[in-house]
Amino acid sequence: MKLIENKYSIRTIKPKLSICPVVVLPPVKKPRSAALIKAQKKYYEKNKEKITSQQTKYNNIYSKLSYKCECGDMVSNSAKYQHLKSNRHIRRINNIKNGLPAGTTPGEEYIDCSCSGHYIYKQRHQHFRTKKHIKYMEEVKMEEEKRKEELEEAKRQLTPEYTQAKLRAQLRLMLLGEGMDTTTIETNPNVNSSEIKEI
Repeated sequence: MKLIENKYSIRTIKPKLSICPVVVLPPVKKPRSAALIKAQKKYYEKNKEKITSQQTKYNNIYSKLSYKCECGDMVSNSAKYQHLKSNRHIRRINNIKNGLPAGTTPGEEYIDCSCSGHYIYKQRHQHFRTKKHIKYMEEVKMEEEKRKEELEEAKRQLTPEYTQAKLRAQLRLMLLGEGMDTTTIETNPNVNSSEIKEI
């Protein structure tokens, strides 16, 4: 007998997909019952020697196994997790990524000093006490002081008092060259250039 599909036949209706996001809750850990705790304690006390011997055997074997880390360190399996979170491991991995040897630390890098010397970061204070570095720093200090003096002199030359004094001195030299007495120049400070004789 064949079923012929008609308007009265039963069809399965597929539910539409919901747009709401599905929230997955973490499984709730059920607390152990008092009877289970009592049974576990009883079992442990009964088989204590067997359990401890097996555990120590496992610990001895597991701790002796070594693990070659990607940073180049040999680490025991028991310390593997702690090593992966350590600053040493992170620093060595960063050195490998930057193309440096894994073991280099910031204190072992050579630094070029401005005094044309070289020093390791760890020994920088020792380098700063050398005669060469001290002499260079004194020269730098002297150059800075000279530069400051030159700047102050340039600022002073831009003031109107300085320019008036300089013009007055030039005028005095010109008047002396023309044969005017120093007494008349000193008694009459407001000597004009019109008073200079033409040659």
